[in-house]
Amino acid sequence: MRPALALLLICLFTPLPALAGAWLRGEGESFLSLTGSLRQAGSAEYLETDLYAEHGLGPRLTAGLAYNDTGGDSGHALAFLRLPLGRRDGPARLSVELGLGAHHRQGQWRPMQRLALAYGRGLTWPGGTSWLNLETALERRRGLPDPEYKIDLTLGQSGWDSALAAREDPAGMGVFSLAGRTVTVRSWSRSAQAGWQVTIPNDGWEGQMPLIIEPADITGGTQIIVALPAQWAEGIDAAVEQAAHYFPLPVYYCGEEVKREDFLAEALHVEIHQGVRIG
Repeated sequence: MRPALALLLICLFTPLPALAGAWLRGEGESFLSLTGSLRQAGSAEYLETDLYAEHGLGPRLTAGLAYNDTGGDSGHALAFLRLPLGRRDGPARLSVELGLGAHHRQGQWRPMQRLALAYGRGLTWPGGTSWLNLETALERRRGLPDPEYKIDLTLGQSGWDSALAAREDPAGMGVFSLAGRTVTVRSWSRSAQAGWQVTIPNDGWEGQMPLIIEPADITGGTQIIVALPAQWAEGIDAAVEQAAHYFPLPVYYCGEEVKREDFLAEALHVEIHQGVRIG
């Protein structure tokens, strides 16, 4: 038996959405990627197509589909399930993936199976924050004499170093009050003239897992989308009214502006110094 061993080392500055590895999708969260590459073999050219999709069926189960075709010469279609192993409250993640599907050679399809074990971990070092994912897989393809063994090592690094992250403090207490809940942030970038969004799963607030940045159809401003727990719904009207009472900017709730008052309306004297009102 001569197993084929492939070692892939990828050093990137942004996460690879298709290589989720040890991390699961949040419940109800989906991802879809479709790519086409024009390749040349000798004097012939062909289009290689890759389709990758994932969906979080629950907090401990992700389902997906992987499809590849090299211009009709060869390819595969594989459906898979990913489940976590062990604890999920630390910086490391461990998961197992089971896949069933078929592969083809010049249009002749035959069954295939895939079993993968992945380990992922967030890393903090003087240069910033990083993450790694190590995945080992065994593939059995009917019609081939030997199984295929694969090892994929993916390294990712944040574009912010430690000093920049400490100086900018990008989140603040307002956002961190949502820690432990699944939150989607959508924002419009004036410089890039494009919208983007990122979904933070309930267990993704510790900076130990890669978060996927995706395009969004937003055309201005920033939106923060939170799943509303039942206990929040009961008192949200009063909470919005209280928070907006003396707020200096307009607040809209359910499409209507909330009534506000000037905190210094009854002050005997008001001074404005460098943009600060003192009364």
